[in-house]
Amino acid sequence: MSRKEDLNKLINNHKRRLQKLKEKKAILGLSADPSIEIGIEEIESEIKKLEQVSVEHKENNANPNAFKQL
Repeated sequence: MSRKEDLNKLINNHKRRLQKLKEKKAILGLSADPSIEIGIEEIESEIKKLEQVSVEHKENNANPNAFKQL
């Protein structure tokens, strides 16, 4: 698998987990355990990080000379 495919798979897996937690929170309402909200926040943060890495990866592939200056 390529790096891009790996990142996309991780993002999709996190989004699936996020959706399930949001559904659980909606079903439980006010009686939902606070750990559900914490899990949602953590997954959203991780998705943002992975999406940023994906964008950076795409930009670096568009400009193969990007790392030659380092």
